[in-house]
Parts: sequence; structure tokens; C-alpha cells
Amino acid sequence: MTVAGLLLLGVGGMWGLGIAAACLLLCRSVDSSRPAGNDLRPPTSELLGTGLVLGVGVTAWGEFLWSWAGGQFGWGNSIAFAGVGCAAGAAALWFHRLQRVVTGDRSVSRLAGLCRLLVVVLFINLLAQSLLTPQRLWDERAIYAIKAKVLYHDRTIDSPDLRNPDFVQYHPRYPLLLPIAEQHLYQLLGEANDRWAKIIPPLLYLGLTLAFAGVLTRHFGAATGWVFAVALATIPSLMPWEYGFLTAQADAPVAALHGLAALYLWDSVSVLRSQLQLPAARLVLAGLFAGLCLFTKDEGISFALAEAALLPLIVLPVVCHTHVAPGSGKLSRGCRVAAFHFAVAVIAAPWFWHRRTLPLTTEMSYFSRLSFDAVLAGLPTLTWSIPHLCQRMFLEARTWGLHWWGVLLAIGFAPRRLLSAPQLLVLLDVVASVAALLLAGMLSPTAVEEHIGGSAHRYLIQITPLAILLMAGQLGAQPQQRSAC
Repeated sequence: MTVAGLLLLGVGGMWGLGIAAACLLLCRSVDSSRPAGNDLRPPTSELLGTGLVLGVGVTAWGEFLWSWAGGQFGWGNSIAFAGVGCAAGAAALWFHRLQRVVTGDRSVSRLAGLCRLLVVVLFINLLAQSLLTPQRLWDERAIYAIKAKVLYHDRTIDSPDLRNPDFVQYHPRYPLLLPIAEQHLYQLLGEANDRWAKIIPPLLYLGLTLAFAGVLTRHFGAATGWVFAVALATIPSLMPWEYGFLTAQADAPVAALHGLAALYLWDSVSVLRSQLQLPAARLVLAGLFAGLCLFTKDEGISFALAEAALLPLIVLPVVCHTHVAPGSGKLSRGCRVAAFHFAVAVIAAPWFWHRRTLPLTTEMSYFSRLSFDAVLAGLPTLTWSIPHLCQRMFLEARTWGLHWWGVLLAIGFAPRRLLSAPQLLVLLDVVASVAALLLAGMLSPTAVEEHIGGSAHRYLIQITPLAILLMAGQLGAQPQQRSAC
């Protein structure tokens, strides 16, 4: 089989596995955005986008579990994952065929169609640019590519090299989602090729965009959903900046996973407000994305902790102050919040168990440094880091994008809507994420100008989808009729 055929098999297997998992969760969950009597299945774009991102993550996590249990990476193992994924995806699409809801609004259909075409063009452009060069930037080579090659040759996560503190790699304890996904393709190809590994981030870019389009379509209609999806897809810091989805390092993949975790939390809380039901299946999906996020880069730990704390703070007051009929299960609705925490734990626990066996070299060890005295001593760093962060977000908009200005305008457009539970959840997620970066600067053993100054622009990539989600929730209007696309 040719290289192209093997790559298509690998991508198809990951995508199919994700579609099957997404169908199990999305097609069973409560959906308040559909008119009564309509099919509860998600739009095609949501299923395909969510399935693509979930498939990349679940394949890597599944192979990690296989190796953790004593299995070996290899061609047979990867071909089995690809074959099962393709079969499962085909079966899921066959049994959950989606019906298009015709709205009769030709202008909405033309606008959504134009946006879909633009997304396809952007993806092809991104893919072509990505594959022009092999992995060449420092982080993608010194952290991820080197781990992927060791995993390919040693065929196990228990590689002696990865456990050797003298082995020349940067951040030995960094999570393994990207390296395992890369070695999965290497095993199918029969060689470790730095160029073909760069196909993973563009796939996540496409999945993130399609998922946003689908979920926002369910809430606001096809035109609004696709317009905000294009707004996300055209943010310069995501693409075409070389540290965005063009590179095989973890900041942009974290943005995809963190963005989808926040998206499905927002979706779940929106359902709770409008239909007085909390869809546990979608909370599980959000938890899987949050868990896969921390399996991609350590920043995902702070994101998962923030969302795990914010979700009950937002949901439980809504449940407790909602009048429901006797015996309707107010307590059980509140307990469904734990579905998110359970899903995160399922992904995180095996990784943290294995992580203990890896050496400590260049890690910052923020949690071990965290104390009241350390925070107090780090307060003076805020006089530099806060203005620097504001400059990155607002004064350098021509370089990184106008989305943070868009957030301010959207809040001013509908300030009362910001106090709704779904919007408040996203806003506090952004605030907590920014606070985590500032706290990292306070605890870091290196100078704040070096630490935050050299990482703030890349960290902001990781919360960029939340800005678009916040804008969409502020500006989106509930349509009279909806279309699935």
C-alpha cells in the first residue's frame, strides 16, 4: 500500500473510532435545541468534528493503555486500531444517519454553504503548509518528536531511554498524547517520518472548527453557527502563525481539546437552563476532552481543575433554585455533575500513575512550590505580567487576532446575558485560565520576563476557542427554525 493509502487508513481509523464514541454519547443525550418531535441526533458537522478530535485522543489513550498493560506498539497493533476504528465508524454512520432539516431560508443556506467551503479551503491550505517541511521547531523536536521516535523503536512506554534522566530530551514528564499518535502513524508507515507526523494538528484544527459549527448550529441556527466557526478558524494565532496548528507541538492541540471541553460544558449547562435536565452523556464527553487535554500538555491539569471546580459552583445553584415536581429527581440531577469528574479521572489516573516513573529534570514543579509564602513573595511579578498579558491580548491584535476585543464588545452588547449560567461558566473558565498563567509566573524559578514573556503568546492560543464561544453566547439569537448541516 502507498504512503497516501496508509495515511488514509490511519486517519480513517482514528476518525471512525471517534465517530463511534461520539455517536454513543451525542445521540443518546438530551438536546433542548431541537423543536419538539424532531430527531435528537446532532448535526453532521458536530458528529464529524467531535469524532475527529475525540478519535485522535482516544486512539492515543487506547494505545497508551495497551502498552501500560504490557502490550507492545507495532504494525499489528496499529492496524488493529485502524481496522476496528474504520469498521466502528462506518457502522455508527450507517445506524445513525442524519436527516437535514430544511428551513426554507435560502440566504441562510447559502451563507452556511459559503462558510463550509471556506473551512475546506482553509484546511487544505493548512495541511499543505504543514507538510511542506518536516518537524523543525525546538519544542516539536526536543519534546514530542524525540519521544515519538523512541516509542516507535522501543515499542513501549516503559522505554529505558525515556526513564533515563541523562537521555537528551526536554521535559521528560510531558504527556504522551502527541508522541503516541505520531508513533501510531509511524507503525503503519513502517518508518519514523517527521513530515507525516505533522498531519495530526491539522486534523484537530478541522475537528475543532466542525464541532463548534455543529454545536452552535443546534443553539443558534446554521448561519450563526458557521459564521462563528469561520471566525475561530481564521484567528491568526491559530493559523497561519507557525506556532499554531502548523507545528506538531502541543499548544494548538490543547486549544482544540480545551475548547471542546468548554464547549460541551456550555452546551450541557444551556440544556439545564432551558429544559431542566442535565445531560450526563455530554458531561462525560466534556470530561473526556478535559482528560485528553491534560494527557497532551501539563497546562491541561490547571484547565481540568478549574472546570471541575466551576461546574458544580454553576450547576448546583441552578438545580437547587429550580422548581420541579415531587419525585422528579432534583438530587440526581445535581449528582450528574460527577459524570464530568469521573470521565476526567478515567483518562488522568493511568497517566499520572505512569508519570511517577519518569525522571524530573527541567520541569517547573509548580504544585510543589505552591504555598502562601511563595504566592506572597511572587506578588510583585504581577506589576509586569498583567500589563504584558494585556498587551498581548489587545495591543498586538494585528498579530494574534481581534477575538479579545470581540469579547469586550460582545459583553457590552448584552451585559445581562453574561450573568446566565452558561456564559458565566465560560467567563470564569477564561478568568481561571489567565489566573493560572499569572500564578505560574509568580511561582516560576526563572525571571517572570523570561518565563511569561516567552510563553504568554503560546498560552493564549490554548484559551482562544473560549473567546469565540463567549462571543457566540453573547451575540447568538435563538432562531425560529433550525437547520442541521
